[in-house]
Amino acid sequence: MVLPIGVGAEDFPETLFEQWYARAKELNISETDFLTTLVELTAKQIALACKNFGGENVVNGATDDVLLRGGVCFNTYFVERLQAQMSEQLGVTVHKVKTLDDLNIDEESWENAMYAMFGYLCFNNIYNFVPSCTGANYPVVGGKVAPGENFKQLCLTNY
Repeated sequence: MVLPIGVGAEDFPETLFEQWYARAKELNISETDFLTTLVELTAKQIALACKNFGGENVVNGATDDVLLRGGVCFNTYFVERLQAQMSEQLGVTVHKVKTLDDLNIDEESWENAMYAMFGYLCFNNIYNFVPSCTGANYPVVGGKVAPGENFKQLCLTNY
């Protein structure tokens, strides 16, 4: 089983949206009601994934392991519904869902920071892939160190 670690546009193909939108029109559902339903469905699915796969910290309501990023952070209605769904699904009040901004990470550089962290953990033989995020049976150190000409010198001076 592949566990959800993120939700993006690729998870909702345009053809599926068009199919659902056409059906909503057939049923005379307003655009507002249709979009509100999609927001609620998405927020609930994310909250359920957090509950089912988020690990002990998330299930206990410490949502520090949940990070909202991208343009959706500016959609106040979505953020409000996500907080409400997380509160409902986790059984605790979720006051805020953290964003990259809360961690002082620029939206444009988050991926670079993530890969740098993975590399640091790999180099230091610290688990960087854990079952609660990957579905693996045990934590693993993922990645490969490919030393360059100055590798030995770096190791001697920095570690």
